[in-house]
Amino acid sequence: MTRAVAALVRHLHEDRGLVRVEIRTAVGVARSRAVAERLGFVLEGVLRAGHADPDGPGGPLPVRPRRGGRGDPVTGPR
Repeated sequence: MTRAVAALVRHLHEDRGLVRVEIRTAVGVARSRAVAERLGFVLEGVLRAGHADPDGPGGPLPVRPRRGGRGDPVTGPR
C-alpha cells in the first residue's frame, strides 16, 4: 500500500504540479496513519466532523498534508 500511495503522490507532485497533497484517515485506523507517516505526511489538525456517517453526525478526521521538493523521500531521486 505504501508504494502505491507513494506513486500517486509522486504523480500528483511531478506530473500534475500540485504543491500540497493531503491524506485524511479515520482516527482509529493505525495502518492508514502509518502509511501517511512513512511517506512524510505530518498531522496538521483534526476536522471535528470530517466524514459523513449515515447513522448520525460525522466523526473526527485527521488531516495530514505534505509538500514535495528536492530531497523528498517520495518525489526525490528514485
